[in-house]
Amino acid sequence: MRLPGLRIKYRKQDGFTLAELLVAITITALIGAAVATATYQAVVVNAKSTNHQKAIVQVQNGVNSISRDAEQGQQIIPQSSTGTPLPLDSLPTGSKKISFNLVTGNKLVIKWMDWSNTLHQVTYTVDGSGALKKDNTIIANNITVASGNWDTYSKTFSFQIRASVGTKNTAIETRDFQINPRSAQ
Repeated sequence: MRLPGLRIKYRKQDGFTLAELLVAITITALIGAAVATATYQAVVVNAKSTNHQKAIVQVQNGVNSISRDAEQGQQIIPQSSTGTPLPLDSLPTGSKKISFNLVTGNKLVIKWMDWSNTLHQVTYTVDGSGALKKDNTIIANNITVASGNWDTYSKTFSFQIRASVGTKNTAIETRDFQINPRSAQ
C-alpha cells in the first residue's frame, strides 16, 4: 500500500567530499614517502655492501699472492723504484728492519729455488692507479696501502695491505700479516 504524498527522496552522490579527498591524498603521500625511504635505504646499504665486498676481494687477492710467494721465498729484497736494493746501512742504529712502501714506488722482489734447482723470482709493485702488480700482472685494484718490513735478524716478513673502494659509499678493508719464509737450501 502506498500513501500518496509520502515520497522518499534519495540523494544521489556524484563524487567525494573535499575532506575525503584530503584524507586519501595524505594517506597516499605517507605510503609513498615510506616506500621511497625504504627504497633509498636499500640502495645505499646495497652500495655500501657491494663496495665492502669488492674491497675484501681486492685485499684477499693481494694477501694470498704475496703470502704464497713469501712463504716460498728464500730471499726477500725490498728495492727502490730504480731497482736497487734498499740498503741496510740506512737503517736506524740498532734496527734490523728494512721498511718499504709499494705505493710510493718501492718494489718487493721475492726469490726462491725449487726442488729442481730452478730459480724463481717475482716482483711486486703498485702503480699510480692503485693496481697491485706481480710481474706486470694485476692481482688487486684500489690499493691505497701496501707496505711492510723485512726483519733481517729474525727473518720475519710483515706486510699491510689496504683497499679503498667507492667514492660516495667508500669501503675500506685492511689486512696485516706476518710470514717467516723458508730458509735457503
